[in-house]
Formats: sequence, structure tokens, C-alpha cells
Amino acid sequence: MCNKENTPFEEYFDKVECYFALKRDKALLLSPEEFAVVERFYEEGAPLKVVFRGIDRFFEKKKKRKRKSARIYFLTHVEDYIGEVWEEYKRKGTGSYLVSGESEADFITSGIDQIISSLSKCHPALSEIAKEVEEKLLSVKSKSNELTLEDAERELDTILEFATKRIFDILNNDLSDVKDEVDAEVESLVNSLGKDVKPDVVDRFKTQIIFEKLNFPNITLFG
Repeated sequence: MCNKENTPFEEYFDKVECYFALKRDKALLLSPEEFAVVERFYEEGAPLKVVFRGIDRFFEKKKKRKRKSARIYFLTHVEDYIGEVWEEYKRKGTGSYLVSGESEADFITSGIDQIISSLSKCHPALSEIAKEVEEKLLSVKSKSNELTLEDAERELDTILEFATKRIFDILNNDLSDVKDEVDAEVESLVNSLGKDVKPDVVDRFKTQIIFEKLNFPNITLFG
């Protein structure tokens, strides 16, 4: 089996299993039912970024709940969230309309406006980066009528790479205490899994933690 990224299933499954374990902070192997969830999205051609984003969305919503729970979550609990992102993602570049009735341009504009609004709430140390990112986002927004969702998301991926690099530059200087805290947290979690974790999975997980700590938004239309 191969998905649209030409990633072998074993590698695809391993990355999903490791990322989910890191997010839920529990080094548990996936059950047969959870294996079936990964297999479903692999066979449908869902990119890893879609699966990761669905997992992120699930845990972001759990953190917003006032009542905390020690419950252990399984990938079967997250399946619908991954499915939501996957359905949104599949509409990219089709020229079709979304369930909400928005056109592609409206969806792009609305998504960018939400990101810009969230930028105003980020850590004060990132204010300059937030301004630079906002300018780049406004540039993409200005040509939303000319872009497919795929084009727009590709441009946002580039902006995300820019923001991540700039943020890590600051972490190495003004926010070194945050960096040390995150490095220790991630290293502990990775070691708890008792297996090798691909560097790109660790990097994505670390970036998510840093963004959460600094209240920096995910730069994607599928927030």
C-alpha cells in the first residue's frame, strides 16, 4: 500500500502512533481498532499533516474544557476530528463550495482573518514576528480570488516555516528559559516511548508545544 505521499504504510503508521503517544503523554501501543483508523486514512490518501492536524484539533478542544480529566484517550476518540480536517482538505483546489456555503475565496479570507486576530494575543516577545507574519498573511489575502485552497495553504506553509524559524531564533536568546523547559519536556516524553521517533515527528510536536506556550496560532486554513 502507498498513499498520495508515497509513504510506506509502516512509516506512516509509526509516525502517527508516535505523534499520538506524545500528544496524549501515554506510551501505549495502538490497539487493533486504532490500527484500523490509521489504515483507513492511509488508504483514503490522507497526508500525514492532515492526520497530525486532526490530532492537534482534538487535544486543543480538550484543553479548553474547564473540567480536567485523567481519562486516557485513544485514536478512535480522535477519528472524527481527523475526518473533519480530511473533508476540508479534500475540497482544496476543486473550485467547489464548502458546506457553509462559502466560496474558496471567502474561506481563504475568513481563515486568514482568524489567524490575524489570534496573532494579537501572542506572547509580547513575539510582537515583531506577529507584525511580519500579519503582513505576509495580508499579501496572501489580497489575492484570495486568484488562489485555490491548495495554493493558499502552500503559501501559508511557507509563512509558517518563516515564523517557526524566527521564533526559534528568539528562543535561543530572549526566551531561553522556555526553550530549556520545552526541550526537557519533549526529551522526557520521547524517552518514555521506548522507541526511536522520527526527527520530523519530534520537531512538529516540539513546535506545537512552543506555539501553545507562547500563544502563537497555527498558520493554516484548517485551524
